[in-house]
Amino acid sequence: MIVMLKKINDVFEKARRLEATIAERVEGAATRVTGGPGAREPLDTAHAIVDLVAREIQATGRGHRGFPFNQVRITLLAPTPRAKARLQAVIDGPDPLRDRITSRLATAGCDVDGLMVTVAYATKAKADWVQPDFDVECLRVDAREVPLVTSPGHRLGLRVLAGETVSASYDLDADTVTIGRGTEIADDRGRLIRVNLIAFTDGAGDINATVSRLHAHVTREVGGTWRIFDDGSAQGTMVVRQGRGHVVSQWGRGIVLRSGDEIVLGRARLSVTAIA
Repeated sequence: MIVMLKKINDVFEKARRLEATIAERVEGAATRVTGGPGAREPLDTAHAIVDLVAREIQATGRGHRGFPFNQVRITLLAPTPRAKARLQAVIDGPDPLRDRITSRLATAGCDVDGLMVTVAYATKAKADWVQPDFDVECLRVDAREVPLVTSPGHRLGLRVLAGETVSASYDLDADTVTIGRGTEIADDRGRLIRVNLIAFTDGAGDINATVSRLHAHVTREVGGTWRIFDDGSAQGTMVVRQGRGHVVSQWGRGIVLRSGDEIVLGRARLSVTAIA
């Protein structure tokens, strides 16, 4: 009898342990989706993203390896401002996510020149995300998809309203105008990845600190129109026109600029003085 009772107790104990394990897994999945207490730590999220991107590395022949894409688009789940702030502390920290990705690819022997890594945040996850708390999309965009400039001579005039730059105003005649904090931007291996034509001075106050190193760029299109794009900045890009703010999406077609517009980059501001 004693032996039988012990066996019954063992069965019940195993059932309780199984029930507890199932409950823990269900709770863990729920908190990962909602960003609750059981969610993945931001640093663990960054490592997981790098690992997922690295899985796309492939052999290209004769012992060489390559990364077949030139764009990596990352969306992170940040249901609250606090969750977003915790993620940004890692994603835009001393070892930014872009540098982690390019370093992993370069270490594997991949060419990372021209690779664009953008990061966006969403308050809700989508059903087709690769993970409950983030999504990664690797793309290869043909250079022919970028509009060609066939009307040279159309210039862009900008004046600095808030923030400190080398010049107080700019008269630009370039196909692409890059905007960010600092002039020459390098990856963690010291390789130059971008030169900002409009460079907010690094270490020059709180306003400049809100401008990301790779913040935004403006392109001159067919017919001389100028279109601004956000480059995955931490605090976003906005165009203010006639008192209304228009957010510049990272994934959309950008916003065509007009004379009189104000460009908001974090807390820095530029005024579009002329398009001619």
